[in-house]
Amino acid sequence: SMDRTGMEVILTVPLLLAFVVFADGEEYLQTPRGALGAGFLAALVILSRLDAVLMLVLYCGGLLLSRRRVLLLRRFPWILLGLTPVFVYAGSNLWFFGSLGPVSSSAKHLEPHYAFSAQTLESMFYPLGLVAMAFLIPAIVIILAGAAYGVARRNNSVLFWTALIFSPLYLLVLSVSSDW
Repeated sequence: SMDRTGMEVILTVPLLLAFVVFADGEEYLQTPRGALGAGFLAALVILSRLDAVLMLVLYCGGLLLSRRRVLLLRRFPWILLGLTPVFVYAGSNLWFFGSLGPVSSSAKHLEPHYAFSAQTLESMFYPLGLVAMAFLIPAIVIILAGAAYGVARRNNSVLFWTALIFSPLYLLVLSVSSDW
């Protein structure tokens, strides 16, 4: 139903999956061109849904804590160059609207303080109906199979753990940061 309702997540999910496939194995850090490509793909993810930056920040933070820190820091200027569309977007928002983020984000954060809202979590358990349930069960099985495969293979543990903790952390952030 998301593809019919105009939700931007329909772009974010495949772009985020493309980033995960691109970043798997971390070969992109071997060349400036690969780092530039990773930065540009990350820019597309961010521009599709701004709060998806959380996964990219978690991943980058994990790399900084790993043995790949020196290589990441060497390629960081190229990654930043790939992120140019994000800087252009933020700069144009600041120029035209006086804020780095979009106007819609300001509207969603009208509350002067952060408070936990259970609506985000409740929406996950809203009665799905038989058709949606038919897709939910295989999705859960695929997620569990992917997690088991990742634990067994451990090709890129930073990326694996980032992807694993992103969803619950993202739901928590949405539950606290938005009054919608």
